[in-house]
Amino acid sequence: MKRCNLALDEYRFLLRAIVSSGIGEDTYGPRNFFSEHETNSTLSDTKFEMDEFFTETLDKLFSKTRVSPQDIDILVVNGKTFLKLQHLTENLKEIAPKIMPLTAIIRYVLLANIQKLGAKYLHIRAKKKVSLNFKLGVDHFCLHPGGKAVIEGVQRSLGLTDDDMEPSRMTLHRFGNTSASSLWYVLGYMEAKRRLKKGDRVLMIGFGSGFKCNSCMWEVTRDLEDKNVWEDCVDNFPPKSLLNPYFEKYGWINEENAATELQAILES
Repeated sequence: MKRCNLALDEYRFLLRAIVSSGIGEDTYGPRNFFSEHETNSTLSDTKFEMDEFFTETLDKLFSKTRVSPQDIDILVVNGKTFLKLQHLTENLKEIAPKIMPLTAIIRYVLLANIQKLGAKYLHIRAKKKVSLNFKLGVDHFCLHPGGKAVIEGVQRSLGLTDDDMEPSRMTLHRFGNTSASSLWYVLGYMEAKRRLKKGDRVLMIGFGSGFKCNSCMWEVTRDLEDKNVWEDCVDNFPPKSLLNPYFEKYGWINEENAATELQAILES
């Protein structure tokens, strides 16, 4: 436990946030966060972190593909604040007709209208709203791991199984929410687990700041099995439990005499 100028209630809040976050013990964090000036990070810290990441990543990419940097005219990067569509539901309404079988669309429209008319004229209230089964047109779901609550909310909205959500949950557990790059860790998990076969269709959905959302459909052109960034740990996933051990270790902070014990630890 680091020495910080926090009150007991703030430590208790941090414990609740960490335990319920879905993040595992191996998740990365900025280098300066673990230094003595984590509350006073500078522009130099930011530049160092970006240079360290881009240099190593691009060096590996050029080495693997045998492409020279001189052959690259334009480098395209993605950022979550550029996502344009404003809501998950509206986004899916736009993309559904383009990726779903016609029979599935007709079935959805028919059942939705029957349900609507039944409620209006017969006062029949359906227990569950009719939803479109995206699994009829999608083999894999590459969803942004924005947090435990986000993942669970999308799972309920799309009617997906735990197997469908595994890549997103494992990415959150291992790497945390790395903003716009999170989707590529999710896709990398599918590849490392050899789930992506030629002809498979992958629906990628990203979330930006606020209620922004964007999506695209990928088609796998060949069987993929590169373990990529997951190489050193993919065989250990999914773990038997995603429960965070911090609550067991620091649960005492919720006890009545926690203030005295906390002070003793910080002064030691």
